[in-house]
Amino acid sequence: MKKLWMVLPAAAAALKGWPVRFDITRYEILTPAVRKPVRFAVLADVHDTWYGENMERVTDLVRQENPDAILIPGDLCQEKTENHNSFLLMEQLKDYPVFYCTGNHEERRKDVEAVKQDLRDRGVIVLDGRSVAAEFGNSLFEIGGISSRTYKVDPEYTAEEVNALFHTDGYRILLSHQPQWIELYKALDCDLTVCGHAHGGQWRFPGTGQGLIAPNQGLLPKYTSGIHALGRNHEVISRGMAWHYHGIPRMYNNPEFVMITVTPKGERSC
Repeated sequence: MKKLWMVLPAAAAALKGWPVRFDITRYEILTPAVRKPVRFAVLADVHDTWYGENMERVTDLVRQENPDAILIPGDLCQEKTENHNSFLLMEQLKDYPVFYCTGNHEERRKDVEAVKQDLRDRGVIVLDGRSVAAEFGNSLFEIGGISSRTYKVDPEYTAEEVNALFHTDGYRILLSHQPQWIELYKALDCDLTVCGHAHGGQWRFPGTGQGLIAPNQGLLPKYTSGIHALGRNHEVISRGMAWHYHGIPRMYNNPEFVMITVTPKGERSC
């Protein structure tokens, strides 16, 4: 009986921390570069996860929020699956502009070029070391993306390389899977960088927001979630949308659906 009374509290604590829903996190960024509020949904680190029939647990969220566009900063797919779930999700969201860069899981695939073509065939705008100009809310945006070419801790790019992707005076957004490349992002002539990869630290200490471990950052990682001011720029890090990682469940760390609103400076939308 004594052992049972010791096990029960631990089991209850574990069950309480088990991921059962999406957290919806909203960020607002003020800028004189836009005329009207423009809203972006971030779908990071899907990892080919199954979200119910027709991927409804995600598609219902997107349709409820009705963003102007969707940003996917890598690891939509897995390196060792057929990616039926990821492709189905993109088919379900074909009515929205979807901008995507690869993460380390896609880049590990020998058929990564075929995967990118499969996504293009489903209407996804693949940002493979390039940018695309688009108009939302009567304002010009330029959205670029860089791939996680290798599994490195340090940046794989120079600021000059990344800045060369952009060619307009629109509001500049960079999709990059790796959140810890802070010094690179600080040096960019870019307004917003959107990242994933860290999965919120996988297991988070209750009530603290501190994650236990993250790829490329090790124990007690610093850059796993939130919005970070980088001089005049911002970095938004999504905790990602997969329920587990290589079979390891998240704890006290629900999958996260992120909404970013870029708002004219001096005007509040929410």
